[in-house]
Amino acid sequence: MSPTLDIGRQCAVCPQVDFLPIRCDCEKYFCKDHITPDAHACPAIAHKAQVDFDAKLQRCHLELCKKPSLKLSSDSSVCCPHCAQNFCVEHRHPSTHNCTVLPPVLPKNEAARTLLAKHFPSTSSQKSRTSPSLNNPTKANDAKSAQLRKLNAMKMRHKAIPVDPQEKATVPVEQRRFVKAKLEEAGEEKVFWTRKTISIGRFFDLLAARLAVPVSRLNQYRLYRCAGDRRVPLENDKMFADEVDDGALLVVVPHNLNNE
Repeated sequence: MSPTLDIGRQCAVCPQVDFLPIRCDCEKYFCKDHITPDAHACPAIAHKAQVDFDAKLQRCHLELCKKPSLKLSSDSSVCCPHCAQNFCVEHRHPSTHNCTVLPPVLPKNEAARTLLAKHFPSTSSQKSRTSPSLNNPTKANDAKSAQLRKLNAMKMRHKAIPVDPQEKATVPVEQRRFVKAKLEEAGEEKVFWTRKTISIGRFFDLLAARLAVPVSRLNQYRLYRCAGDRRVPLENDKMFADEVDDGALLVVVPHNLNNE
């Protein structure tokens, strides 16, 4: 045999001597034509579960994005470290998918002091920690309400869809306004987001289309912002962000049902 032939190996199926043989999980070497398990009736394949990539592949979690996410299975840990959702390569960064970033990690020294204070509290630190809630229950309730509002805002951001179907999902969150809206007669609230710089009139046209208001009847409706038990009519020429806050409830009302 020529010394050159000693470099490669003979395929375990055919007589071909391959200079770049491929080793299979069954510990045998094959040429490129017989390396697949089906091509050489691989005995090792019986001990492995077949992976159905089409079934495992998941879509990017960002609304309107149809690209596959980086997560290939329920065992994969490829996800955003802040919101634990899975996104495609384009939207994996927190700034591109409206991520609610967690508080920053404390420095080691500060984290150690916090841990010591938690398990070995001094009398003075215990007083300072307990006195605000005992002496000022209103402050504690305000803090709880602020946390609840923050949680509700985060839920709205994940549920919201753009009021303009042509709007790109990559619009930064700081340029968006998130609101709830419904038709007076329908009563079902939906969550939308829109650019802060849009006009009330343009938003109303887009919202009416989203709520299936016929174009022929559009002039018979008006847009109102709910403020407690009152409804405040919105003027079409005003900027949306100047008139509507995040989380506001907007109602599209026929003229004969308005309660001004």
